[in-house]
Amino acid sequence: MVSNRESARRSRMRKKKQIEELQQQVEQLMVLNHHLSDKIINLLESNQQILQENSQLKEKVSSFHLLMADMLIPMRNADGSINDRNANHLRGETSNRTSTLFGK
Repeated sequence: MVSNRESARRSRMRKKKQIEELQQQVEQLMVLNHHLSDKIINLLESNQQILQENSQLKEKVSSFHLLMADMLIPMRNADGSINDRNANHLRGETSNRTSTLFGK
């Protein structure tokens, strides 16, 4: 009978220790979950900012292409070749317009 009581006591102690370890593990996982949730929020915000910046850059590129196309039209001769004199003249304007376009 004494042996059975001692065995039951050890069993209760093991069970208590197991429960304490599981509670500790739950707390650690909750902290980790909180940190990961914060990280996800930060990454989503960063992703949104990058998408907005990408969209703005795409608009600038599109505007730049339109500007370049508008500048190349007068430089073309009837045969489709580019007039060197006009090209040299517009290269200076291109850098000025590009600087203005990109805020430099």
